[in-house]
Amino acid sequence: AARSAAARAADARAAAAASASPPPGAAALHAAAKRPKGIEVLPTPSRPQFQEGGLSEQERRRRADEIKRVQAERERARATLLSEFRSDHNFRTQDGGAQASRSSTCDASSAASTAAAAAAATAAAAATATAAIAVDTCMVQLRLPNGAMKQRSFQAIDNIAAVCAWAHIVLREQGVYESCKLVLPPRQVLGEEQSEQTLRELGLLPRVSFNVQLRSADGRVTAAPRAGAEFETAFAAELTGMLEVEGFSAWEACQWATLVEGQLQHGEMRRVRANVRALFGGLRLPSTIGAWAARVDLAPTMPEPAKAPDPSVRFRRELSCCTATEKEALGF
Repeated sequence: AARSAAARAADARAAAAASASPPPGAAALHAAAKRPKGIEVLPTPSRPQFQEGGLSEQERRRRADEIKRVQAERERARATLLSEFRSDHNFRTQDGGAQASRSSTCDASSAASTAAAAAAATAAAAATATAAIAVDTCMVQLRLPNGAMKQRSFQAIDNIAAVCAWAHIVLREQGVYESCKLVLPPRQVLGEEQSEQTLRELGLLPRVSFNVQLRSADGRVTAAPRAGAEFETAFAAELTGMLEVEGFSAWEACQWATLVEGQLQHGEMRRVRANVRALFGGLRLPSTIGAWAARVDLAPTMPEPAKAPDPSVRFRRELSCCTATEKEALGF
């Protein structure tokens, strides 16, 4: 009886709880009623389902087959390389007669190719010579000692002396008054032997470039020495070069150099400076003469010492004061 009463009480409580709780879907209907119209609610994604126990049997078999296939390809590639290596080794160790025949064939083919190349080179040289003969002008480019470049067109029959004369004019425009030489790169100096040869005879058509080398750079002193004969020699050399550029003859330039060198040896600096100023005026002077002239111009002018009185002047003055008798007594 007691158990039946307890069971009836439990059933009553369960029925009361069921009547108090909302029916299934009531909360969803209430939320849908409160949601604004036009807004769609996406469904909540479900959790991914993982297979228990790792890979499936089918996946494991597929991967095992892939590994076996890769290993088989590697073995086939290794076997191919080994067979090629063996065939090459056998080819290299064949009979010597076959090798000699092959080498003779190669030598013959190389000789034929060499002969063909020589014939082509000869034909190209002949074509170049023919083209050079047809050209009547030559573009000459000068590279000056300071790095500047000058260009001018010459006739093919012009000689090297004409080009050298133009080089002297260009140097004078640059303020350099020295004689120069023309040098073909890398070190071929055109001297007096080539001065009368034409550009065509020297094979310099249609274009040539010369380096201008000053005579001061040909083993001569370019900076003013401290003192002594070396300074005098450098001074005279630069003076001679400037005079030749200015149009003096070689003999006149040598005479002036001898005169100036004697004045330097006697210490007549002012006279030498006056001679240089009279010869060249305001022209730019070379390194040795220019440095010396700058020092002389900055040096203070020393007053000349007073000359001793001439005794003959005093004697003539006293004699003019004597009478005729006194002159007669003195024997005048």
